[in-house]
Amino acid sequence: MDKLILHISIIGCESVRGQAKQINFITFDGYADGGLFEGKISPAGTDVQEYTGGAGKLCARYMLTGHDYTGKPCRIYIENKAAAGSSDTKPEIVTDSEALVFLETAALRGRLFSEGDKLTIEISCEGKKQ
Repeated sequence: MDKLILHISIIGCESVRGQAKQINFITFDGYADGGLFEGKISPAGTDVQEYTGGAGKLCARYMLTGHDYTGKPCRIYIENKAAAGSSDTKPEIVTDSEALVFLETAALRGRLFSEGDKLTIEISCEGKKQ
């Protein structure tokens, strides 16, 4: 099973609490490694957390620049959704890499790990490299 491992560094957080919901806007950067891709997360990565009546949902969007497992330069866009409090995520990927294009339609699963101030997301792919 191939993985894309994202190492996240929080840059900042802003929040607003309205009458019906609270929104947290978390910016981050970091880097990615693993067997599929190596590169950097652009510092414009954003996780929008929306809480309504105790229930919450999260949606992180970020762009990565680096090279795929063949060594060719490429970019990857990731949208990663989750329920608040869950360590399981549902990622969607768009890439300009010919070698990684299978990620756009593959069955992907994400898993969030946190240890102190370190956040790691592992995106697993059930498909195979082409």
